[in-house]
Amino acid sequence: MAENSSGVFPRPTHDEAARQRYAMGLRAYLFGPLREAVGRAFYAKVAPEYEAREGRPLEDRREARREILKLPSYQYFSDLHRVSQDMIWNSVIDTLDRTEQSLRDAYRELGDDCDGSIELNPDLEIPNYISAIDIHCMPGNYQASSGDDDVVAGALYDRGGFLYSPGGGPQCDGMGRTSLGFLKKHYPDIAPRRILDMGCGIGGPTLVYVDEFPDAEVHAIDIGAAMLRYGHLRAEAMGRRVHFSQQRAENTNFDDGSFDLILSHIMFHETSAKAVQPILTECRRLLAPGGVMLHLDLPKPDLLPDVYTKIIFDGDAFYNNEPFWMRMHDLDWPGMLEQAGFAADRIVAGIAPVSMFIPPTRDNPSGDWRPGRMALSAIAASLEES
Repeated sequence: MAENSSGVFPRPTHDEAARQRYAMGLRAYLFGPLREAVGRAFYAKVAPEYEAREGRPLEDRREARREILKLPSYQYFSDLHRVSQDMIWNSVIDTLDRTEQSLRDAYRELGDDCDGSIELNPDLEIPNYISAIDIHCMPGNYQASSGDDDVVAGALYDRGGFLYSPGGGPQCDGMGRTSLGFLKKHYPDIAPRRILDMGCGIGGPTLVYVDEFPDAEVHAIDIGAAMLRYGHLRAEAMGRRVHFSQQRAENTNFDDGSFDLILSHIMFHETSAKAVQPILTECRRLLAPGGVMLHLDLPKPDLLPDVYTKIIFDGDAFYNNEPFWMRMHDLDWPGMLEQAGFAADRIVAGIAPVSMFIPPTRDNPSGDWRPGRMALSAIAASLEES
């Protein structure tokens, strides 16, 4: 199993690594062979029975979900969906219970002699759409923090995120590579001086932009203090300069026109319908003339090939604590961007093929990156030069 190549996450013991491998393998089985078997049962039984009863094909994903709930194999699948997610976090907690103090010590030892920086706000009001639920079933959720040196939530997210989606790579930078590919395709001449990554988490995608634009000043914000501490520790260990700060994306403390490039990676589906418009309006305020904003998030259902795939895709809304997952698809993104102050002819909506990490082999010990089968929805907007 690939190791975390930042060198920050503690090395698991033999038994801890075995548990983590099992958790990752269970998820691979769940969304591989088992998913395919349930799909065969759906098209052999559920869909034909519905068409015979209703006189029309079963094509609406909400109707299809109501029908498939009666299928025993789907009940088993959806139960394992939740169990496998809990198992991922639990397998990582084993390591963190043993090594938490060493992680705290490593963060304290950073001191002020750093390339980057971190600014925390203990009085920040955590939005209800975050605090009300443990998103992705992550224990304590993203905002969990205990003490001035706590980095556990970030470490949990780092390793757990890799087990959940190993295609994102051991540095958790697959999303950054994906957004950068879209950005370069549509804005090939972009050369930002100041960059902001919203909802940065531990800064996996952020570091892609540090490498791509080495002369740029890179800022990254999130609401979780422990996530940001770990992200800061991680960036410093990897020799990357990032300025982390604890802020809400709806209302930051940056000046008007502060950034030439503003990004987010799968952030919006973990907010709420009420938060989207204020965030987009804040992006417009923060963009400098000639600046570009780019947000990547879940693909719209109409990009998925069939109704069964749509059912499986929506499963996280029901079994993985993602309450805004489905509602996000119904929003009028171009309309909201225009309301935020972007001109219609400066808006670009498209898809971004996801960059997938191919694990190391004997012939290719470093692994490789290739376009995957999945694509994310991308929405971008730019301002005219002054």
